Amino acid sequence: MRQAFTKIVKIFLLVLFTTYYGSTTLFIHTHILHNTYIVHSHPFSDGNSKSPVTHQHTENQYLIIQALSFFVSTFLMLFFAALLFLCIKQILFLFNRIVVENTDNILQYLLRAPPYNTSL
Repeated sequence: MRQAFTKIVKIFLLVLFTTYYGSTTLFIHTHILHNTYIVHSHPFSDGNSKSPVTHQHTENQYLIIQALSFFVSTFLMLFFAALLFLCIKQILFLFNRIVVENTDNILQYLLRAPPYNTSL
């Protein structure tokens, strides 16, 4: 039962990723609003793939597109920064273990010095 559920989830995530990737790469178009170019992508049908974009958005829709783009790009940046941090941390941890494991006689040098006698 669990294996069947895992297989269904894997297929669903593959289909979801493929459709998202396809919609963001295949339907890119540009709008001009107040002398500013807004580039985004979503599926649309204009009847002719060589003609300029004929559909329009409201200003609120442009703001939502901008907010979502900012959110996604910020999330991705933080995700990859955290991933890089974890990778560096893991590498340093493994390097530290290799250094300590390869030096068996280092423990004799890490002992504490005898106390200082001030009565002399």
